[in-house]
Parts: sequence; structure tokens; C-alpha cells
Amino acid sequence: FFNPLTIQCATSCPAQYWANSVTRTCDPCMSGCEQCFDSDSCQLCLSGKFHDGTVCVSTCPAYYFGNGATRTCSLCMDNCVTCSNANTCSWCDAFYYYTGSACSDTCSSAYWGDDSDRTCKPCLPNCEKCTLGTYCDLCELGYYWDATACVMACTGSQWEYDQTRTCQPNPRFLVTNPTG
Repeated sequence: FFNPLTIQCATSCPAQYWANSVTRTCDPCMSGCEQCFDSDSCQLCLSGKFHDGTVCVSTCPAYYFGNGATRTCSLCMDNCVTCSNANTCSWCDAFYYYTGSACSDTCSSAYWGDDSDRTCKPCLPNCEKCTLGTYCDLCELGYYWDATACVMACTGSQWEYDQTRTCQPNPRFLVTNPTG
């Protein structure tokens, strides 16, 4: 095969070239390709490039990451749009939140789904269920929501309402209007 780099005939072609048996020449592989069998396919991309099924790319498409070991675009975990490996996720699909190990449509107890970065974040201390990080929908058993935190005992003119685990105005301190 004629090698255009050395301007000599050789029994094999150098990296980034393929042996064209019809023309008996070493023809260039596609851009970014280190090993190929023809100009339309690539078996191994250059270092820093990743094979995405048809061409070698610098950045893999959504739902895939550049696998340096195989030089291919490998699939992220389920429902993950952006990742750096198969075991982590930096951006989950719409309506999914990263739990630290997977993208889930719900966060576990004592966590809430933050839409700004699609991650599960912890609720306030002693909070069992929340929809925001600053408000508790249901405190843990033995705690009561006093409008700012889950507390063991309500203070002042409030009493512990077990059914909703909230601090409620104590009826003894409610003032009624006799005229009205």
C-alpha cells in the first residue's frame, strides 16, 4: 500500500489511515479517527475523542458520557441527561431528581426536589415531609411545626395538635367578640 506520509509502499497503513485494497493506497480515516477499515466508519477514535455510533466527537450527546477507557459515548444512568460516568448524574431529566445514586421522580422521606438543579435536598431538621427547604409539610413524630421549625414543644399561647403535628392557637387564649 502506498503510504502518503512516507511516500513509499508498505505492507500496512499508519494510524489514522486505512488500507484501500482497490487503489492499493493508504487513505485517511474520518476526522478524529485513529483506526478505521474505510473512510465511512471508525473502530477507535483518537485520544480525547469519543465514538457516538457514526463519528468521533469531542463531546457526547445528551444521555451519554465520554468513556475514556473505550473512547466511546456510553449511556448515562436511567433518566439522566448529563453525566461524567455511569454511576453519577449532574442533570436529571424533567420531573426527575438526583438522589445521590439515581434519578427518581420522587425524593425519599425528609428530602425535597429542587427544580433549580434537579437534586433531592434535605428538609429542615426533624421534618419528615417538605416541598421546599424552608417549610415543613409534616414534622417527624414527636415534633410540631411552629411556622419556622419543627419543635418538641409549642410555646406561648400555642398547643401541640397531634393530628397535623403543628402548633395551633390554644383555645383558652382566643378572645371572642361578645358583640359579634
